[in-house]
Amino acid sequence: MFGDIMKKLIAVLIIALMMVMVSCGEKTSKKEEITIFHATDIHYLSQRLTENSPAFVEMIQGGDGKMVHCIDYIIDAFVSDVIENKPDYLVISGDMTFNGEKYSHDDLAKKLRTIEKNGVQVLVIPGNHDVDYPFCFGYGQTYSYPAERMTDRDFETVYADFGLKQAYTRDKNSFSYMYRLTDKITLIALDTNRGGGNGVVGQETLLWLEKELEKADRDTVFISVTHQKLLSHFGDEMFSNSYTILNNIPLIELFDQYNVKLNLSGHIHTQHICSENGITDIATESLAVLPCNYGVVNINTDKIAYSTQSVNVEKWAEDNNITDNNILDFNNYSKEFYMKSQSMLCMSALEDYLYPEEEKKLLTDFFAELNVYYFSGTVDEYYDYLTETAGYKKWLEKGKDLWHYQYIMARMEEGRIGVSHNSRTIALK
Repeated sequence: MFGDIMKKLIAVLIIALMMVMVSCGEKTSKKEEITIFHATDIHYLSQRLTENSPAFVEMIQGGDGKMVHCIDYIIDAFVSDVIENKPDYLVISGDMTFNGEKYSHDDLAKKLRTIEKNGVQVLVIPGNHDVDYPFCFGYGQTYSYPAERMTDRDFETVYADFGLKQAYTRDKNSFSYMYRLTDKITLIALDTNRGGGNGVVGQETLLWLEKELEKADRDTVFISVTHQKLLSHFGDEMFSNSYTILNNIPLIELFDQYNVKLNLSGHIHTQHICSENGITDIATESLAVLPCNYGVVNINTDKIAYSTQSVNVEKWAEDNNITDNNILDFNNYSKEFYMKSQSMLCMSALEDYLYPEEEKKLLTDFFAELNVYYFSGTVDEYYDYLTETAGYKKWLEKGKDLWHYQYIMARMEEGRIGVSHNSRTIALK
């Protein structure tokens, strides 16, 4: 009798274990068509690490235009967007935090859990700012102090429910994994920062990926996501080369062999699309930079349709009784903040040039306004207007000896030929 009881107990335990394994596994959709929201470069900074003092805001404004001091409002409005629109998945391609602060990761993960509680599976990979980042600080009124960094072990724990634990296969050398979005569509979440160094896909990771692709069904549709760009979007410009996966050639060859048509990326904080030899790499703009774009990807077995959507911070602020006038008037405030940031960057580069102040202002104002449209992927829409500005004409007259001139002319040429970076349709058959 004791033996029978033990057999029954073992059987019950096995069934319970199987149920736990299923519950921890992939939440694979059975739909024929799915929608993915793609966000990247959130650069979230916990409110536990900043008082958003005037000194901190000034420091942020002297950077690349990330609205870190507003990031709680932006991410809360984004969470509201995701819950309201209910995509099948939210994919985040790294640089989730400002500089890898553990508090920032912990607090952001709480917001992501709210999304999952509302029925949307979140899938993440780390960026170069997320784990063991050396410039990890908190910020007081007039000073900074070292903050606790995120470790590999911490990342594994904090983001376990966001793809790492649910994946059907994991690379043991990085945070790379593969996740079945549907029976026919699989996401390759490729960590380009922890397996072989920043911007590198480790050799062991490449071997793991190749073996997994070999085992997959021939009719599987693969899409991939990386932090750094897969393709060099801007030719030989150093701006591009330093933001592209350093050993991208073997990865491109592997994707070509297994018909991977789309890679979602970030890192450059710019809305930009590049296609080469049948592969399209879409760099979605940083969520922390105006106009706070995220990608909307509709996929079936025939085609992929990509478009962008901006976080509606103003509507969220009104709905949630926010009293900060900058947030209530976020569209104007974010443009003014970004324009000032870009003007400061350009003005510092012109300090050694003996131009009259009014000419410097024309040059810097144009550089700033061009970047407003360039980073949001809309230079093509504003090209005619930009060519008529006094600032553009002054660059043609006085700016040819400056590095900025080459940068500006390349961006304007994209606008002239009408390249759109906010939408793309990719045929799969």
